[in-house]
Amino acid sequence: MNEEKYTPPKSESNTNDEDDVWYFDNGASNHMTGNYSYFSELNENITGRVRFGDGSCVSIKGKGSILFQGKNGEQKLLKDVYYIPALRSNVISLGQATISGYDISIRGDFLTMRDSWGSLLIKVPRSANRLYKAQLKVGKEGTNEVGRESDKEENPHSSLVTVHETSPESEEDHSRSDGTPIPIARLETIRLLIALAAGKGWKIHHLDVKTAFLNGDRKKLDSTLEEMGFLQCVHEKAVYRKVSNGEFIIIAVYGDDIFVTGTSLDLINEFKRRMASQFEMSDLGELTYYLGIEVSQGKDCMEIKQERYARKILKEAGMEDCNATSYLMEKDLKLSKAEDEPLVKATQYRKVAGCLRYLLHTRPDLTYSVGVVSQYMQSPRESHARAIKQILRYLKGTTSFGIKYNRSNDMKLVGYSDSSHNVDIDDERSTTGHVFYLGTSPITWCSQKQTTVALSSCEVEFMVATAAAC
Repeated sequence: MNEEKYTPPKSESNTNDEDDVWYFDNGASNHMTGNYSYFSELNENITGRVRFGDGSCVSIKGKGSILFQGKNGEQKLLKDVYYIPALRSNVISLGQATISGYDISIRGDFLTMRDSWGSLLIKVPRSANRLYKAQLKVGKEGTNEVGRESDKEENPHSSLVTVHETSPESEEDHSRSDGTPIPIARLETIRLLIALAAGKGWKIHHLDVKTAFLNGDRKKLDSTLEEMGFLQCVHEKAVYRKVSNGEFIIIAVYGDDIFVTGTSLDLINEFKRRMASQFEMSDLGELTYYLGIEVSQGKDCMEIKQERYARKILKEAGMEDCNATSYLMEKDLKLSKAEDEPLVKATQYRKVAGCLRYLLHTRPDLTYSVGVVSQYMQSPRESHARAIKQILRYLKGTTSFGIKYNRSNDMKLVGYSDSSHNVDIDDERSTTGHVFYLGTSPITWCSQKQTTVALSSCEVEFMVATAAAC
């Protein structure tokens, strides 16, 4: 391996935390590390020598894969990493990452890496000496560090329900320089905005900002909107509204995206003009696509779906030509840890389960079944693999499914809740489920195990009703 034009970065501190620091470097042509314990798999038959730009020549003792673990347990496998024992730093090659299909972008003081579907994997700030580095947690297959149960799921874009393809960082670091969180609109809020606009017959417009609203830019956004007469929502800090001469406009901020809708096109165009004078941004017109979600805006309805994403899941799982089925799970199927069954390949199982979970943003019909198989990411068995295969076969025949929001004068918010008592074989916990509609279409839904064991069906119903109300 020839790295004569590259000199590895030196650690900037002597703390133990520096051991988990990875440098994102454009000069290196290969991923490399000197830490043997990082590898989830390693082929030690691959050997050789590498010469660096500082004149040093060291030995290569293997090549393998490293499993990174995100803040919420999501995982991403980095392949083709060289093991170089003499190396004192961990390097992710941006060149090798782009060849593997990742999108690398450096804007302002941040480097971002996205997968081939556009999902954000990590956002890295530039350090004082102009290096891009991040502390990443490395997991191992078969340990308690990897995998997560579906009942630990957070509201997006904390993640999860937002789960994309698993990643070292499941989302951007939405915090100001003083450590306080920067608000972004949750995906449920975006669905609520779509339902509201569809019900009223409005159009949603999409603005793309060149750099996300972080730190000083977010403060500038707040002051700009305040000058324009916008009021910030009390319960959703990334949503703003304005009433002018009987006309109404509402906006939602999501990272570097702004969604705007309202009663007056003139008011919307004036908003765009004033924002363009303050920020570098692109006017993408009417909303058609965001975060892997396809949006269709008609005269009397709007539709959201993830058809392209669903087809990609099937392709990645090798089931694009499978036989479709009309049911998600076998009748009366009750899965358990099944520790007497043979293990299946955990990495592939987690990847498919994670991708299916991100599909839940437009597919409430999948919520329960995907939640069940997600409980066994830590140690998947053959019965779990069969269940996830059944879900993929159902997905094969329903890739075009989504949610339709109709124009309506009845825009009441209505919620439904239900539960199943002691359905889990392993810990006897019950399952909570609820869905909320604005008008005739769902805007948020949930299916997850309860945190404690209910002693009666009556107690279960109280717990699910409380969860739905809160």
